[in-house]
Amino acid sequence: RRRRRRRRRRRRRRVVAVVAASAVAGALVAAAGCGGVAAAEMSDSESDDSGDNLGFFNPDLFTSNVELERDAFTFDDLRVELQFIHNSNQFVDRFVSRVVWPSAQEMCTFFKAHPEEIVGKRVLELGSGTGLCGIAVGLLGAGYVALTDNNDEAVALLAENAKLNKLGEKCTSHTHMWGDTESADKLIEAVGGKFDVVIGTDVVYEPECVNPLLTSARHFLKNGDSKFFLANHTVRYGGLEKYVKQEAVELGLDETVMPSIVGEDGRIDFSIFCKGSDSSAELSTAKPAALTSEAEREGST
Repeated sequence: RRRRRRRRRRRRRRVVAVVAASAVAGALVAAAGCGGVAAAEMSDSESDDSGDNLGFFNPDLFTSNVELERDAFTFDDLRVELQFIHNSNQFVDRFVSRVVWPSAQEMCTFFKAHPEEIVGKRVLELGSGTGLCGIAVGLLGAGYVALTDNNDEAVALLAENAKLNKLGEKCTSHTHMWGDTESADKLIEAVGGKFDVVIGTDVVYEPECVNPLLTSARHFLKNGDSKFFLANHTVRYGGLEKYVKQEAVELGLDETVMPSIVGEDGRIDFSIFCKGSDSSAELSTAKPAALTSEAEREGST
């Protein structure tokens, strides 16, 4: 009986540990989806001089101490070589920027079928992660591709993956935190201008991410017929699409909701955004990431 009681106690401890780990992982995934927005919100008074307190988002949890595998992703005759971790990896929730998510693969298929959207054009990818989609459009004939993510180690992986695919100087990798228009201007100056196409795949996880994401997308786009392609797995995107629409209207982006893509891993929600006709004046600042309350959002819908 004593042995049975000890086994029950051990099982209870394991269950508690798993639940706690899952809760932490969920919070970390949300923070990663925000491109580090949560870290930017931490004031000096909340920081710890010892360096132990890294705030809600710790980029080290997403970019180091995990073994990468190397494989090729194929889309008919298009082949993209990548270093990444498989989404079945036990550490997947801690290394979200190194996983190839379903929307990126489906968007590669879309651009393979519609090369006119990217051939000869300047393309920027937000929250590139492994860089699959951005590298694919480079191989499909984009004139220039800028891959971006929110910390140096993620950007280093992007550069390595671009090198694997022999893209040379037509594809570069950069650090960018969504909503930071000052750093966006520096990037734009460094690469010689704005972009015809901006891409984001599986990048919307939390309401707090939406305004900074759309702000960056809008800021990087040229005026005229430039486009922002946004694709998200329904499992993560469900419930946020109305909020995306609200923020797009406020930022002067016209949204065209495309037919959902049904892939092997489920349904992908897909929209294309263009700058509105009154968008000649650039937005200079982003709204605070805190945004509106849940009650305010419900009232607006």
